[in-house]
Amino acid sequence: MLAMMTALHGDTDAALALLDTMEAAAGDDPYVITVWATYSARVAALIGAPVRARRGAERGIAADPAFSFGLLGDYLRLVRCWARAVTGGDPVGVAVEAHDLIVASLSEPPRSGLATWYGLLGEMWPAAGKLDEADAALDRADSAIDTYGQRYAESLLLLLRTRVLRARGEPVAPLRAVAERAHALSVERDAHLVARRAEELMAEH
Repeated sequence: MLAMMTALHGDTDAALALLDTMEAAAGDDPYVITVWATYSARVAALIGAPVRARRGAERGIAADPAFSFGLLGDYLRLVRCWARAVTGGDPVGVAVEAHDLIVASLSEPPRSGLATWYGLLGEMWPAAGKLDEADAALDRADSAIDTYGQRYAESLLLLLRTRVLRARGEPVAPLRAVAERAHALSVERDAHLVARRAEELMAEH
C-alpha cells in the first residue's frame, strides 16, 4: 500500500524501489508474492509500464494459479490483459477477456477500482482499432464514478480519453484542452502520477 501511495503522489522511482524491496522480501510465500505482484502490477499499469506490469502479473498468477486469494487473482489477470493489449499481443482477445472479468468479478457487488479497471479497458481497445468499444468502456468508467463515487479515477479517465481522441485523428487543440483539464484536476486532487502523464502527453503536442 505504501508503494501505491508513493506512486500516486508522483514519485514513481521511490515506489518502484519499494516494490523491489517487497519482492526481495517475499521469499517463497505464495500469499506475500501475490500481494506484492498485485501492487507492483497495478502501479506499473498506472505509470504506463507494460513490461514491468506483465512481469509482476505473471509472477503473481504463477504463485496462485488456483485463485486461492480471491480478487487478487482477478486484478493480476486484468493487468496481464492490459499489458498484452498495449504491447500488441492479441488486443481483441485480451480486451474481451478483461471485459468479461470485470463484469463477472468486479461489478456485482461493485468493487473498489471498478472505474479504474474500465478505464484501463478503454486503453486496451484502441490497440485493436476498436474506438467505439474504447468510448463505451470509458463511459462505463464514468458511470462508476457517478454511481459509486470513485472520483480518484476521474483525472486518469480524462487522460485516457485523449488517447482515443488522438486515435480518431482529432485536431491538436481539443486534445490539448482535455489533457490540460486532466492535469489541472490531478494537481487539484494530489493525483501527481496522472499529472506527470498529462504533462508528458501535452509535451507531445
